[in-house]
Amino acid sequence: MAPLLLLDAVALLAGATAMVTDLRSGRIPNLLTVPVALAGVALHATFGGASGAVQSLLGALVSGFVPWLFHRFTRGAAIGGGDVKLFAALGAVRGGSEGLQILLSACVLLATFAVIRLAFAGQLRRVLVNSLRLLVGRFLPARFRTAPVKEVLTEMRMGPAILAAVALVCVLGHAPPWVSWLL
Repeated sequence: MAPLLLLDAVALLAGATAMVTDLRSGRIPNLLTVPVALAGVALHATFGGASGAVQSLLGALVSGFVPWLFHRFTRGAAIGGGDVKLFAALGAVRGGSEGLQILLSACVLLATFAVIRLAFAGQLRRVLVNSLRLLVGRFLPARFRTAPVKEVLTEMRMGPAILAAVALVCVLGHAPPWVSWLL
């Protein structure tokens, strides 16, 4: 089995397991993310030596930093800690560039699904207004802030979007060169 196919298998298995646990319990456990990150570093060290291990660790840092900032900025309301650690682990497996592609793809897929779901439920306008309140409220003085309407706060699981993004990146990673414009 080629190293890239092995990395694909680890990433897809991690994404599928994360999706199942996220849908069942709303959590992505450390018992999943830590071994995946360690496997990514070990595989890169095996096939690329010390520089492979360093690239894997940098991939974890790069892929986990942006979601971590978002998690910290929103105090865990926008993205869970398990999602952050899963993105870091996938960055360790796939590398920083593809880790960021997975992050961006998952966010775009989740946002697209959310808009469609809210539009069909007739709540899109209310949720967009509520989101604007949350965003602008952070920059206004306290006397001008309005509390968001709690009834229209929507929670969505990110696990399925992460799995779809991993599959997309794995498939496009093996695509012929004429498809490279998609990346």
